[in-house]
Amino acid sequence: MSMIREAMGRRVLNEANISTKALKFAEVSGLEATQKLREAVNKAFKWNDFDLPMVPAMEANSVKDVVNKYNTLLKKDKSKIEKLFNLEFTGVGRGEVMLAYLFEDISIGGGLQDFDVTFREEAIEVKEVRYSKKHHAGTNFRFGTVVGEYLTASFLELKKLYDVARHYVPHLNTEDFQAKVARGEMALTDLREFDLSSVTHLKELGVIINSDGYVIHGENDILGNMADGNIWGKLEPYFKVDKNVKTFGQIEKDLAKKISSSSELKGLGYFFFAGQKGGSLELFYEKSFPKKIRISRATGYKVYVDVKLS
Repeated sequence: MSMIREAMGRRVLNEANISTKALKFAEVSGLEATQKLREAVNKAFKWNDFDLPMVPAMEANSVKDVVNKYNTLLKKDKSKIEKLFNLEFTGVGRGEVMLAYLFEDISIGGGLQDFDVTFREEAIEVKEVRYSKKHHAGTNFRFGTVVGEYLTASFLELKKLYDVARHYVPHLNTEDFQAKVARGEMALTDLREFDLSSVTHLKELGVIINSDGYVIHGENDILGNMADGNIWGKLEPYFKVDKNVKTFGQIEKDLAKKISSSSELKGLGYFFFAGQKGGSLELFYEKSFPKKIRISRATGYKVYVDVKLS
């Protein structure tokens, strides 16, 4: 079929060639549309030419059934699943085509739709992510404008926390680190571990802490060094409480709440293909965007999040 072509040594499904067919696929009832897609994928692999049996088009009673049947097939016929995922698609996610290929009741959203696939009448986003050591999955997929504003606002909250923490963690107060923050980049390990609750004075008044940890008031009034256990009593008169500064955990919690209640994501379910680097992708389903998130990095004046899959 014309919608499959060879490019740069990889089989590519080109959006320019399939956009109309994909829209029709979303509109046509399951069996006919699924069969056309399956025929195209089979032709790309030339499975029939090599007497390789087609993966049976499966029926599912629920999204839970989709997950169970896919993961069972993954364990049973890993090589075919990996071949499907090694297809590279332009404009259409490989997970979307994978599910539509395997399940009769799943259709590609296509074109201008605000979702990736439908299972019967349920709109679902499909994301490919990766496990971390703590079983969070990196979700570097794009959000819409509203959630994007939340990610930027969270970066600014972290900047406030940094402006406090740098006075207590000397290596955060170097010129190099400050320059990175000014460029919209921020290392998060020290901020995550910084105990804001132990700080009773949060805004500097006429005091600087240099890169060597010396605390200086005015031009040359050295109060001591951050390594000095008695320095806190000396510093207290020079600081005041800033109640607008949040802990790292509070910033994460607030962001999770905003994302999960966003109008952009309302009514959407989520399929997650998740696996270790170089490994097969197990399928997960969430009824809505996961509420358990972890801010994984901060760059470009916004944060990126990982999610906890159930």
